[in-house]
Amino acid sequence: METALDFAELFTHAARQGVGLAHNKGLSVLFDYTGPPVQLRVDRLQMARSLEQVFRAAIDLLDGGFVFFAAQVERVPSGRWKASVAAAASGHYASAAVWRQVFGELGLQGVDTMTDQALRAPEEAPLVGICAWTGAGLRFSFDPKEGSLLCLEQEFEAADPQAREPAPEPDAAGARAWLICEAMDTGRSMERRLQRLGWATRIFSSVEEAAAELEHMPQAHSRPALVLACESARLTLPRLRWLWALLPPATQVVLAATPGSPTLEQAGNERDIELRPYPFSPAELRQITQRVAGEPHAPSGDTQPSPLGFEHRRRALVVDDNAVNQMVATGMLQVLGFEVDTASDGLEAIDSCMRMAPDLVLMDLHMPGMDGLEATRRLRLLQREGAIPPFPIVASTADTTSQDACAQAGMDAHLPKPLDLAGLERHLRRLLPAPSF
Repeated sequence: METALDFAELFTHAARQGVGLAHNKGLSVLFDYTGPPVQLRVDRLQMARSLEQVFRAAIDLLDGGFVFFAAQVERVPSGRWKASVAAAASGHYASAAVWRQVFGELGLQGVDTMTDQALRAPEEAPLVGICAWTGAGLRFSFDPKEGSLLCLEQEFEAADPQAREPAPEPDAAGARAWLICEAMDTGRSMERRLQRLGWATRIFSSVEEAAAELEHMPQAHSRPALVLACESARLTLPRLRWLWALLPPATQVVLAATPGSPTLEQAGNERDIELRPYPFSPAELRQITQRVAGEPHAPSGDTQPSPLGFEHRRRALVVDDNAVNQMVATGMLQVLGFEVDTASDGLEAIDSCMRMAPDLVLMDLHMPGMDGLEATRRLRLLQREGAIPPFPIVASTADTTSQDACAQAGMDAHLPKPLDLAGLERHLRRLLPAPSF
């Protein structure tokens, strides 16, 4: 039965179950949601089953690597709202037998007649199907050199068609948020979402590192308004409570735990620290931000070279005609602190760079229309003419014989597919000035 609910909350709840499953398999998880807070008419039970099936499928396809759960809700010309959910995966894949079982459960067409080799071969067209729970369209794309992408799309009516446009998001206005996470991908993922809401962020790898920073801060410098930590074997509730005792009484202290963690059973009994399951929903982040909105903030005294605010985040352009490649590369670059635009061919890339020059271009080589080599030559010409500023252009390709051609076209580096997060970070640290990276 359809009821009025916030799709973001439903998506987050389903993603939490996926996070627990992924962590049990040793997979890294990225999470993101974009769109306004809007009440939609949705069958909660059926949609929850659909989302959980999509997330579980993406996880089951992998034996190791990372998954990226993302959703976007936007108004379409008809006045309805379209929800687009994507589960991208990259890494070491499970056996073909597992794939066949997953695809069969999803009801993707043509799987029962496909050979094992065809299951792992690049598809000219994605596998498609209809979700048995909701009737939403399903699409699966796979590139063995990059990853897999499972998408679900459905349109909904607004719960109240006469409702006003959603209220503006609250603004932390530069309030300081400290994130304490051992896992870089989790910390960067949360950092990006907080920065969207106006937080000035800083990431620490341990409670001890954050405590040392507090100890050496001059009294005149502001302490964080928010400390958000992710539970791990070494980052526990008692250790965070020790740090809490060193903070001003007004500081919000939140511990995020994976669903199923025994720590969450204490939620409601803690008077000093909030316990919440990971990932946080948009409503939870808005609530945390509203507590500091409108409050004045003293100078932080931060001297680290990298900017802390969303408006100063670096921008990257991913140029690739394959949707799987675009989303996987986008997820990796977001983990590394970039906001990401995409283009599907060389001409789109040039237009994008003319509108807003990026700090980095990640360029595929073989694309319809203008390929990556020609696009690079034209971008370098525009830079020599002073039409656009200089920026690194990095080849991202499965063509291992193209290094000389890439260098001759003016590319700064050559990265083989599938992309490796650590390798990508090493190249970017070499190519980008230290103060901006």
